[in-house]
Amino acid sequence: MVGALLVSNYRDPLLGSHNPVNYSMDLLGLFILEGHWYFSQWTQFYWSKIQGGGPTGNSVYLGIPVFVILGYVWIKRKTLEPNIRQQIYLWFITIGFFFLMALGPTLQVWGKNVWSGAMPYSIMTRVLPFLDLSGVPIRMNMMVAFGASVLCAIGFGELFRQFPKKIIFTLILLAVLVFEIVPKPLTATRIEVPDYVTALSRFPNDGGVLDQVTTNLFLPLYYQTIHGKPIPGGYVSRLTTSVSDAEYAENIAIKNQDYGALWDKYHIRYIVTGHTLQPQAAEPYITIDPVYDQNGIRIYRIGCVCEANK
Repeated sequence: MVGALLVSNYRDPLLGSHNPVNYSMDLLGLFILEGHWYFSQWTQFYWSKIQGGGPTGNSVYLGIPVFVILGYVWIKRKTLEPNIRQQIYLWFITIGFFFLMALGPTLQVWGKNVWSGAMPYSIMTRVLPFLDLSGVPIRMNMMVAFGASVLCAIGFGELFRQFPKKIIFTLILLAVLVFEIVPKPLTATRIEVPDYVTALSRFPNDGGVLDQVTTNLFLPLYYQTIHGKPIPGGYVSRLTTSVSDAEYAENIAIKNQDYGALWDKYHIRYIVTGHTLQPQAAEPYITIDPVYDQNGIRIYRIGCVCEANK
């Protein structure tokens, strides 16, 4: 999979990478709860200052019990079996490496850049340039969380073996852990489907829809599940250079109201707009017929006189 990605990027470079400075882990992120927590207002003084992925995207907090268990495992490491001891060293090294990488190209503390010199991430992207395809160093924290999970499993295993002696200590850790992972309720938003989308679903499925009314990046994708017709553009995380160039040419045709190209080359059959459209005098073979007009929104169907002659 990695090889296919590199080959694809070599043949047709991917565009749209994030700025890694804006999507790096704050140094305090592992130690302060973020905005997805149920009591997030208690720590708003911190997470409201963090840039990039917002309260949820920047949620990298490990938890007080996790740090306690990590310390406990490190202290107990020499009393454990040799194979487990080797795993402990391996996972601590893994945690340390990915922690440094997640900090990104600049060191940020409480939302402020305090160091812009050499950083492990900057050095690694020079050695492995394809890492710039992401531009989101904070995601490397997943390996920090994964390594901490493995070590916590080892630590809790040791505690459970000494459960009669460590019962109070273990229960306190588990209680704090549960308290820290109580999530904030998810925000539910009712999506109202405009009448013109329902109307589009009743029209023939012989071409695409150009929606010039909806400015939101995501709603056209949702509306497409209702009217069932192709749409230009869409929203994806990365575009190849060739697709970006083709999309640019298509946008030029849209801007210039080149209905002939929209009909023939891009197979657009419906235009949703708030304006009045007229056929271009230079394209007498192209027809622009209104098929919907309600609440200031119009749908025009692009046609060709050649269709009537078939």
